[in-house]
Amino acid sequence: MGKLGANIYFGDTGKARQNLENLSRCGYQAVYLEGDFLNVPLEQLKEVKRIIDDYPLEAFSVHNLQLFPEPEEKPESIISFQEEIFEKAKILGVKYLTGHFGWCKGL
Repeated sequence: MGKLGANIYFGDTGKARQNLENLSRCGYQAVYLEGDFLNVPLEQLKEVKRIIDDYPLEAFSVHNLQLFPEPEEKPESIISFQEEIFEKAKILGVKYLTGHFGWCKGL
């Protein structure tokens, strides 16, 4: 049997807790996290992960931007940014990363 999942905004941990509690009560089993996680501090991400685990829900995927470097930059200029995406996804315990291709960093 498949799992029922929902997309949530989690930049505000109070709203995240309320949203996750409501989803859990409605029978949801998993959440898909929006790409705004890139702007969320590490400690706040850890708190969101604790909240997800409290209900218990599975964070199965996070949406992010797979960015290309700006035209005048070398491809390796975005490596640290990509590493940050992977590190934050690990904190959240997601299984999958989904993304857009073709966006230049800074746009």
